[in-house]
Amino acid sequence: MATRELLSDALPQATPSPEARIRELEAELAALRRDRERWRLIEELIDASPVTVYLKDAAYQYLAVNRDYERLSGHDRASILGRNDFDIFPDPVARLFREQDEEVVRRGEPVDFKETIPLPDGIHSFITQKFLLHTPEGKIAGIAGVCTDITELERARIDLERAQSELVKQERLAALAELSGVIAHEVRNPLGVIFNALATLKRILPTLPGDSRELLEIIDEEAARLNRLVSAVLELVRPVEPEMGPVAIDAIASQAIAAARSLADTKAEVRLEIAPDLPAIHADERMLLQALISLVTNAIQAPNRRGPIKVRISVEPRPSDMVRFEVEDDGSGVPTEVVDRIFSPFFTTRAAGTGLGLPIVKRVADAHRGTIELLRNTQRGATFVLRIPASLD
Repeated sequence: MATRELLSDALPQATPSPEARIRELEAELAALRRDRERWRLIEELIDASPVTVYLKDAAYQYLAVNRDYERLSGHDRASILGRNDFDIFPDPVARLFREQDEEVVRRGEPVDFKETIPLPDGIHSFITQKFLLHTPEGKIAGIAGVCTDITELERARIDLERAQSELVKQERLAALAELSGVIAHEVRNPLGVIFNALATLKRILPTLPGDSRELLEIIDEEAARLNRLVSAVLELVRPVEPEMGPVAIDAIASQAIAAARSLADTKAEVRLEIAPDLPAIHADERMLLQALISLVTNAIQAPNRRGPIKVRISVEPRPSDMVRFEVEDDGSGVPTEVVDRIFSPFFTTRAAGTGLGLPIVKRVADAHRGTIELLRNTQRGATFVLRIPASLD
């Protein structure tokens, strides 16, 4: 048997016929075409993927990227392949990517990263999983990455957190308003008694000594101040439904300035500028007057104010069509650390303040579907801007 096998090996092998060889080559070619088509479909699948996919070799140079990687990076495929992150991205970003790659190599297992990266179209947030690819011998052949862009999801999360925080704030304010209303009603009754008693004392004791008369005046002034505070609290908690009607803006602005100067007991200069092209406005005249009085009074009482208060009224262009009431002072301004609290009831930075003026302005703005905001002046002072729709129709 062994001799026959040796003789068989020694004999020349039969050469396949040309036809058979052609059939073999055709089969190999068909297999290559099928492989090529499979790879084309795989590449198309990766390119059509909604996530970012890339592959680097063991030297951290790019071997493959999909279309989404090109879009986000701002580089075409030809300028990416064969290069590393330091050739493509700013140094801080490239350094971050390199540190991640090295961590994956060090750990030898898939690793998830959350990234916030500046890209050509803005800041993006990603969840990225990086993992190793190996040769048949078990050596590292490369590093693959799959990135999911969660930028919009992050924005939605932030918006939701803000909305939840605002909801909690509104619920607390509602509870505070309800409690304040109850207390204000309870305080108003004894205040009426105090005023009646003061009036009686002044009438039956007209010849009181000077010191006693001065004490009565102090009681009268403080009771009046407390009554104004109670009225402001009740105004803040009263249900609001604006009674809409035509409003003469120039007249109501002049009236508000005069009232604010009288309430503040000052001769402060207030300059009024009204744009000539204002539209007719429908609003609750009483509420709008109250808001303007509060804003001008707030400006007059601004700490360290030296110059005049400027009141500018104009209309913002379409599509807003908002009437803009702007009140500016040159005082000390609003400290940065309290900006978020200035429209909260009872918050004030002034010793004699009630903390109700600006919350009432915000209430008026909300009732008219408008806005109130504080603009930060570049030099000094503060500018409050109240925007009211020309009409709520």
